Amino acid sequence: MSLALYTFASEAYVPAVAALINSARQTGFSGPIYVGSPEPLSIAAQACDHVIFHVLGESPYWPGNRKAELVLTHPSERFAFLDADMIINDGTFLQRLDQWINIAPVFTLEGLLPPIDYRRHMWAKRLGNGSNSDRWPIHYFNSGLFAGRFSRDEPLLQAWDSAIRSALTPPGDLFSDLDFPMSDQDALNAVLQEWEPQPICVGPPDIWVAATQVNPFLHIGTFKQPALLHCTGRGKPWLITKPPTRGPNAYELAWYKHAVVFPAPVHLRAVVQPLMRNWFEQRPLSRLLLGLKNKWRRLLRT
Repeated sequence: MSLALYTFASEAYVPAVAALINSARQTGFSGPIYVGSPEPLSIAAQACDHVIFHVLGESPYWPGNRKAELVLTHPSERFAFLDADMIINDGTFLQRLDQWINIAPVFTLEGLLPPIDYRRHMWAKRLGNGSNSDRWPIHYFNSGLFAGRFSRDEPLLQAWDSAIRSALTPPGDLFSDLDFPMSDQDALNAVLQEWEPQPICVGPPDIWVAATQVNPFLHIGTFKQPALLHCTGRGKPWLITKPPTRGPNAYELAWYKHAVVFPAPVHLRAVVQPLMRNWFEQRPLSRLLLGLKNKWRRLLRT
C-alpha cells in the first residue's frame, strides 16, 4: 500500500492528532503521515517514524478551510485526508480505501439533501453556476475524509480550494455565512454537485459519527465494526473536565485508549483527573455516580 495520510490542526487539536496517529499505527498503517498546521505543534519534536509536520503559516481562514491547501502544497500521488478528530478503528479500512481510489475519489456521506433544496441553488449562484437541479445529486458529503489520486483529482482539490476563497469571507468559520453554514463542507458540496463523474462514498454504519444519532442509511455494513470514528460537533473528550451524565460514546472510548492508555508513538502531556479516568473506564464508582445524577435529575423534573 502506497497511501499517504494527511491531517490539519491547530494546537488546540493536538490531543486529537495524537489519537489519530496512534490509531493509524496501532491498526497496522506504516506509511507516511503528514500533519499540517498554522503554527509549529507541541508534538512535532517527538521523533516518530514517517510522521512529517508541515507548518503552512498564518492565514486569514479558519483551519478547517485549509484541508485542500495542505494536500495541494505537499502532494502525494495516493492520498487520504482525515480530520484530526477521527480515529481509525479497523485495520483493513485503509487497505480497502487504497483500492477504492483507483475507481474514483472517495468521500464520506453526511446525509441527504434534495436537489431542489434552496441551499444548492444559493451555492450555485454564489459560485457563478446555473440552477441545474434536474441533475444535482441527493447525497451530501462530509469533508472529514477525502481520498484520491493526485494526478487525477488535483483539479477537484483546486476547485474546492478556489470555492472556499471566492465564496467565504475570512475566516469563514462555521455558521458565519447563511448560505455556507458548514463553510468548507458546504463549499465542497457546491463543487461536487457540478462535478462529473461523481465520487465514491463510504457512510454509516461503516462510519460512526458523534452528531448523528439516527440515520436513514442502510444499517448493514461490510466491516465488523465502524471502521472510522468521527467526533463531529463541539464536544471533544479532551475538553471534558467533569464526568457527563451519560456514558462515554464510541469515539470518546477510542480517544482515551489511543491518547491516554496506549499513547504510542505520540505521547501527550495532558493529565486526566481520577474522576474522568473512572468515567472513561466505566468503573463501578463512575456508574454509581452517573446513576445517582440521573435519579436526581428525574426527581427535579417531578
